[in-house]
Amino acid sequence: RGRASRAPRPAAGAPVPAVAPPAAPVPPKPGDVVLTVSGYIIPRERIAISPKFMGTVRNISVHKGDVVKRGEVIVELEDDEYRARVLEAEGQLALAQANHRNAETNLHRTLDLAAKNVESEQVTDEARRARDVAAAQIRVAEGQLALARTYLGWCTIRAPIDGVVLEKLVEPAELVVPQSFGGDRGPSTAVIAMADLNDLQIEIDLNEAD
Repeated sequence: RGRASRAPRPAAGAPVPAVAPPAAPVPPKPGDVVLTVSGYIIPRERIAISPKFMGTVRNISVHKGDVVKRGEVIVELEDDEYRARVLEAEGQLALAQANHRNAETNLHRTLDLAAKNVESEQVTDEARRARDVAAAQIRVAEGQLALARTYLGWCTIRAPIDGVVLEKLVEPAELVVPQSFGGDRGPSTAVIAMADLNDLQIEIDLNEAD
């Protein structure tokens, strides 16, 4: 029969050999290549500029690669309808102001006659109420004019930041909308994509094991 050999046990009191600890990782030296990866240098933020309401593009004054300043006009939408709305609102305001002047004149005349006991207190109250209504109509007309001017201003799209045009997403005569309705053949939802190329970041593909 064979016998299993056993390692001899150290004698009592004999020193036990020490086990060397694992070597510490050596930090890389300047210029050493630690890991090679592929990736991209991209803008930190890409801004897609959309209109605030549905409209038709009349003119695009920038091209891909153009450097633009904040506030610079980049796209113009057709604005004939909104110019007409401004004219209509201005006319309504002028009419309300004329009615208010007439109501003020009538009120003063009624107060003079009431002081001479020619007109009754009820007629005076009605004249005062007509003056107040005319003043309220002026405020309504002013609000309508401000709204019409706001929509007219939205027809001119300006650059929101200093940056570079990355992509022109529409062409003149195309319909644009502020939101997507789904599908691939619907109206465009953005007119220009741009970014600040002074604010970049690196995007890499890194293996999980690394």
